[in-house]
Amino acid sequence: SWLLLRRRCAARWNLIMSVSLLVHSLAFSYGSGALLFRDLTLNLAPRTPTPGRGFVTVVMGPSGCGKSTLLRLLLGELRPARGQIRLRPADARISYLSQDPVLFEHLSIRENARYFSRLKETRAFFDEVAFERACGRLSLGHLLPRATPVARLSGGEKQRLALLRALSTQPSLLLLDEACRGIDVPARQEFLQYLRSFADELGLVVIYVTHQQAEARLLADQVVYFHRAAHGAAVTPMGGTLEALTAAPPHEALAAALAEEPVNRLPFEWADDRLTLGGRSWAFGHNTTIERAGRGTIFFRASQVKWLNEEGVSCRKMAQSGAYSLASMEGQGGV
Repeated sequence: SWLLLRRRCAARWNLIMSVSLLVHSLAFSYGSGALLFRDLTLNLAPRTPTPGRGFVTVVMGPSGCGKSTLLRLLLGELRPARGQIRLRPADARISYLSQDPVLFEHLSIRENARYFSRLKETRAFFDEVAFERACGRLSLGHLLPRATPVARLSGGEKQRLALLRALSTQPSLLLLDEACRGIDVPARQEFLQYLRSFADELGLVVIYVTHQQAEARLLADQVVYFHRAAHGAAVTPMGGTLEALTAAPPHEALAAALAEEPVNRLPFEWADDRLTLGGRSWAFGHNTTIERAGRGTIFFRASQVKWLNEEGVSCRKMAQSGAYSLASMEGQGGV
């Protein structure tokens, strides 16, 4: 069955190679309220997938900043006031996993898993070999014959069941909205590993919404962070690879979102090429890279960068060396 699946995947490769997803100059608001998005432009599949590698965009940001709204726009449940969502090919199949898995309590576990084989709209896309392969990889073979009501399954089992159903139609685009919320840490790790594996194996484009930086670190080829400068202001997206955004975050909110430990704010003084912070002082030596940015200074040291501006500094003591790594910006701009 594995050989047959590989052949079918190869047959689908021309379709997968051409999948692209671009949000262009999009504006959206709920009713007559303030614009949530204004001229939002995002390339959600910025490179052509290669064999053995999918592409995962992780969307992050505080509650209410439009992450779930973006998914609903991509699904066509909401319509923008202006702008375009360009999915190529236009008939590329999309699967969606919500925060709480949608399972039907009047159906058995097996019937829930094979639900798309029953629907007229999706029956033609249901693939038996892909279903069996995914079932094995998700360790669900023992679960499907059970008479246990789906309501009594664990959170991890429900989400794996929902993922199996989503993969059974061989989608090219997979959307997930905080799919690990409420799942304990071991089950979450396992689910994310399954997801990354399937993305690479099938060449999937995945859009994954989360609040958790640990999930982003496990999955992301790129991160898009939504930020609102003030109440009622339109969302500003910040994006890039996880490595680039961690090394030089363009905004303090993003630095805090991607930090592996809590970020602390401390006052600082800058005079005569010395930085005084928390009772300690540093001179900028020959191993330090310094760039002037208005009233801020960017200071790179070791492997991490933290946040510094004229109002204060966000920094974290590095566990091994005890050194501080700092970064800065001018206003809402980047360094």
